[in-house]
Amino acid sequence: MNHKELTSANFIALLNGFTAWLKTKQKSEGLIKNYPIGLRQYFKYLEHHHNIKHISVVEKKHAEAFKLHLQTRINYNKGYGCICNQTINGVLKAVNSFNKYIAQCSQDYKYAIKYDCLPITTSEKIVLTQSEVQDLYNATFDEYPHNLSSVEFGQRDRVIIALLYSCGLRRSEAVEISINDIDFINKRLIVRNGKNSKQRFVPIPNQSLEDIRAYIQTGRYYFTESHRQVLTCRRKTIKKLNYNPDESALLLNIEGTRMMHFEKRLKYLKSKTMITKPLTPHVLRHSYGTHMYQNGLPLEKIRIILGHSSVDTTQIYVHIVKSLENENNSEL
Repeated sequence: MNHKELTSANFIALLNGFTAWLKTKQKSEGLIKNYPIGLRQYFKYLEHHHNIKHISVVEKKHAEAFKLHLQTRINYNKGYGCICNQTINGVLKAVNSFNKYIAQCSQDYKYAIKYDCLPITTSEKIVLTQSEVQDLYNATFDEYPHNLSSVEFGQRDRVIIALLYSCGLRRSEAVEISINDIDFINKRLIVRNGKNSKQRFVPIPNQSLEDIRAYIQTGRYYFTESHRQVLTCRRKTIKKLNYNPDESALLLNIEGTRMMHFEKRLKYLKSKTMITKPLTPHVLRHSYGTHMYQNGLPLEKIRIILGHSSVDTTQIYVHIVKSLENENNSEL
């Protein structure tokens, strides 16, 4: 169904009208982009599962069946499995918003129901405790076996943690940070091309700022040294690796080019701790948002720092904190 086109003239007109209405309500760019996508899913479901071509024909049972459909349908992006509750909630919120729109401009839709959001599943609320984050940080000071460059690798690892956790950046944003993006005077960095191509400034905590400074002044030089030029044997043919160090990128790999992946480094650091939870760049970003909310930072400020288009997205941390509190109370 994902690849089938929407053919109903009534649904197409409603979709266009809904999009225009969102703009008049001064909704965020994210909602203006994503809500029509969610509503299109609803219309395509009605068309291709119930052969409904006009909104006046929709009954309450159809609206209720759509929610069940979302919970059981395949994840089209992966080609297998289901879609997560957070994604489903985004679609349901889009239809809820459409219900408000059509109530103002039409009497044809008599069976609009307000969808309740689904609970966040365990995999969607994985966060490290602040103590676990500290353990991860402390692990960057351990000596690396069979590696004479433990200091430099540790300095780089601390910058990775600074970007993903202390600044709450997305992985795609962290890999694009360059040295010139760090403002040491105002203690902040600039994300030049965030989600939806948005720019934003992100504050850098004092300790993280010092870790970044130390890495730039000493550790980063290790990854740009000419002695990193090596010979390698591939398929019995000796080839000389291209060595063209990136002068602007903040995080560099062993070949002196921009570091694009952090998973192996996080896996190594995790192995030096007692952490048993999955550890990914997104888990660190998620942990940052959760800890900031636990520490009393207003949701709107968290939204700005994380680069969310709408505070509705940031609301996930309210649910996570409440869920964690309920778990702690149950254990007590």
